[in-house]
Order: sequence, then structure tokens, then C-alpha cells
Amino acid sequence: MTQLTRPEAVGNDHAVASTHHMATAIGAEVLARGGNAVDAACAVAFALNVVEPHLNGPGGEVPIIVKTHAGVRVLDGQGVAPASATIAHYRSEGLDEIPGTGLLAATVPSAFATLTTLLEQLGTWELSEVLAPAIALAERGYPMLPAASRTIAAMAGHFASDWPTSAETWLTDGHAPQPHERWRNPQLAATWRRLIGEGSSESTREARIARSRDAFMSGFVAEEIEKNPLLEAGEEREVVMAEAAAGPLDSNADAPDPATADALIAAGAGAADAPLDVDYGAETFHHDGFADSGSGGIPSAARSAMWLR
Repeated sequence: MTQLTRPEAVGNDHAVASTHHMATAIGAEVLARGGNAVDAACAVAFALNVVEPHLNGPGGEVPIIVKTHAGVRVLDGQGVAPASATIAHYRSEGLDEIPGTGLLAATVPSAFATLTTLLEQLGTWELSEVLAPAIALAERGYPMLPAASRTIAAMAGHFASDWPTSAETWLTDGHAPQPHERWRNPQLAATWRRLIGEGSSESTREARIARSRDAFMSGFVAEEIEKNPLLEAGEEREVVMAEAAAGPLDSNADAPDPATADALIAAGAGAADAPLDVDYGAETFHHDGFADSGSGGIPSAARSAMWLR
């Protein structure tokens, strides 16, 4: 019996790889139209926000490794803890553990800030051009992945009882989308369109991208999160996205002073740094240097080197 496999992908000018074929196709199209690798990577990442909502999104994280003619660098897209997320604060809420879901479990969203920082510094396209394919997917629809359908179904009861806006986005008459059902996310598309509009009055490409990023980190997106009905006005538990923790949580520490959005981007959502390099034989492995969950604080490149050795 002949075993069916995917055809080998071969190209003369460029290559794109991602976890979803629609996102990969978008990246290839960007390169074919003259965009550079960063333009394509950002377009792919935004497309994945749409078609793989169970794995990533605008409120997520995205540590990035970039190789340029000048060398290898990383952008720290790992979300930091909100300034008021101290152990003492969680205990004041009557909690012995940080919740597994919800705003009290969330880091400061860093994906949008990091991707736009990358685009601003090393890309060539406008944010509107890079976001256009993802907006089209969100508005016109895409086939819901079975894994995404299962994840949404598992959360349906929680959405209906506790997260009404999530229920509005992901449920139809209380039910999750079926596998392969054509699904749309007009709320996400509208948010991206508004972010583009926020920066449209600036005179340069870089300034337009920066203004759109500010609108996310300290503008209308942050303001909408502060309006969340699960947050009680006046309490320290408000999640202000422009706040960044100064370091590891200390059970006796006071909350750091809130930082500006620019400081957050520089310190925790788009700051450039050198990668963690590990040599093995004739090869050099580059890693963003940030510890993975479940790693005991050891970056995965270092753990891989220990295993190889």
C-alpha cells in the first residue's frame, strides 16, 4: 500500500514555515510581492492569531529570534507580570495559588507590541499591509480547526457563566463552533482596523506603527480591559496594561511604580538583546534565553545542550 505524504516543499527564492497552511501561504505571498522576511513573519503571526485562537492571540506572548546581516538578536516578547501582581496581593484576595485562568492569571499582553516593534525596526511594509490578510481571514471566515473547536467547547460553560464577551465571540446559542465550520471573528478584525486608524495621521511609517502600538498598550484596548465587569473599580486588582513588574515577585515587596507604555515595550515587550548561544559540534544553536514553563527556570536551549552533552 502506498503511503501518502505531503509533497516536499522546494523553492528558489524563499521559504516559509508555520503551524497552519493558510498562514504559511500568506507569508509566501508577502515575500512574492516584495516584502522582506520580517514583513512576512509578522503577517504569518497575525494570521495565526485568527486561525489558531486556541494557541495564540493578540493578548499572548511572542519571543522572537532574528538573524540579520549584523548578526543574531532576540526581541523579548515574553509578557511580564502586572505591577500589582504581588504574592501579598493574591493572598489579600483570599487566594493560596495564582488562578489558572482569567485576568488575575494573565501577564501583560506582549504579542502585538513585540510584533509591531519588529516591523517598525526591521520591516518595510506598513502595518495596514501586514495586517490585511489576517483581517480578511477574520472578516470573511476560515475553517475552524478541530483542536480549536474542542478547546472552545471545553470552555463553553465558563464563557457562558463568567466571560460573557468571550461567549459572544466564540459561541452560537451557547454552543462552540463545529470542526471545519466556517468561522468569523469580526471583533478582532474591527480592533485591528481601529489600531491602524489610530496611527494613520502620523507622517512616517515608523511613527504610524508606534502610534498603533501605543493605542493597544495604553489606549483604547487597555481601557476596554479596565472596563471588564470582573474587575472591581478602585481596587488594586485592576490590570493596567502599561504596568510592568520590576523583577521576580517577592511576598513582602510593595508593587513597583507603574511604567509608561514605552518603558514596558523597552523592558518587557520588544526589547532587543543578544541570544543565548549554545555550541554543539560544528553547529551553534540560538535561543531567546527565556525560561519555558515547566523548565525549572532553565531556558530550553541550555536544557537541550545538557541533554546533547
